[in-house]
Amino acid sequence: MVRNSWLAMQPISQVLTIIINYQNTTILFNNIKEKTVSKAIHHVNDNTFEKEVLQETYPVLVDYWADWCGPCRMIAPALVQIAQDYAGRIKVAKLNVDENTQTTMKYGIRSIPTLMLFRNGEIIATQVGTLSKGQLTSFIEVNVLH
Repeated sequence: MVRNSWLAMQPISQVLTIIINYQNTTILFNNIKEKTVSKAIHHVNDNTFEKEVLQETYPVLVDYWADWCGPCRMIAPALVQIAQDYAGRIKVAKLNVDENTQTTMKYGIRSIPTLMLFRNGEIIATQVGTLSKGQLTSFIEVNVLH
């Protein structure tokens, strides 16, 4: 029984990949849903978008994503790193497009991942598609921290 093991005591949001070796058979489980390990990422929705993004006093990077989107899952670790690296200078927020159609439609999101940088309630830059951490850093540096 796994009840008393280290793994069983970990919050599911922190278990990204689990490898189990059972009777010399290796089984690999991947968490296919987007689970952010970092508390530096702010999850916003239609009800909180105005306060968390538009009324924020410093720049906000919003990631429009969905559970089923492979490229969205690929960019997630870079976003966590960016949120930690730029803590106090920018805010990183995520909005699930399937669960928040009002904001998604308002900003014309047609492809994901879409990243939008906001400052003082206005969009200052948009990027559609997957970016590496280096490209993401450049995107922020050029548009926000220049």
